[in-house]
Amino acid sequence: MKAALLLATFATPALAQPPIHVVLDMDPATPGIQNSITIPARTTTLRGLAVYIYDPLASRTIRGIGYLGGLDRGIALGHQPSNLHTGSITALTGHLGSPLIPNANHYLTSGVQKGFAGPEIHYIQTNGAPTTLPAAPLTPVFTVDVHLANASPGDIYTLALLDMVAVWRGKGGAFTTQPGNGLDTGGDANPEGTQTALGPDPDPPAPVPPASFLVDYIDGLQGWGGARIVVSCYANCDGSTGTPSLSANDFQCFLNKVAQADPYANCDQSTGTPVLTANDFQCFLNAFAGGCP
Repeated sequence: MKAALLLATFATPALAQPPIHVVLDMDPATPGIQNSITIPARTTTLRGLAVYIYDPLASRTIRGIGYLGGLDRGIALGHQPSNLHTGSITALTGHLGSPLIPNANHYLTSGVQKGFAGPEIHYIQTNGAPTTLPAAPLTPVFTVDVHLANASPGDIYTLALLDMVAVWRGKGGAFTTQPGNGLDTGGDANPEGTQTALGPDPDPPAPVPPASFLVDYIDGLQGWGGARIVVSCYANCDGSTGTPSLSANDFQCFLNKVAQADPYANCDQSTGTPVLTANDFQCFLNAFAGGCP
């Protein structure tokens, strides 16, 4: 009986309060949080994926994120290669956004210990004054550009978020709420089976207490095992998913790519100078006429 009461005492705070959210938005240009994005074949760079951190209660505070000091582990965003694609993600380039803690230094690193077999980056903020987390995903803490090679129709690439501190330590977590480097939260409150280099979602939640609060790392829909980049046929320049998939918007999209000298516009994959010529327009017209599967 005493054991049951003790268990209830420890479990109640976790059940009563929703977790802090660390969320990956695959397409910030579209309202809401997007778990996937469709891109045309031959895309070489997908820009501006955004990571937000917020508290639905708007009442909990943090002092820092991650471990800085020779180990440099924090909130990891990475790619786990699979048999779902013939092309590859070759690199991730991170860009710092707005730190949650005023005047705190924040960093993007490659991390020492890898959570994913593919490219990966870690986000860290140094300790500072207690700061209440925002109630909604307003400003990203960092954004990411994804670099691809040979992105082919039908390819599916996955990206996932991971509390690398919790994985490394086996306890604690990426967030510090007390003075010093306490790392007193941890794990993924809702494990989704995300595949990593260390096994499926090796990031179980720490109970509250000892954790100060639970954290939910949200990347893909339940069962997906990560957010997805889906590659459509080449002529579907705007990456639309409706019916029909090809429209006048794809022509305008292609013209924009040409104006930007985007590698995608090199439809005939020529290597001469200039790279983009009238042949590319004819090539795109032929691809459009061929339709998408």
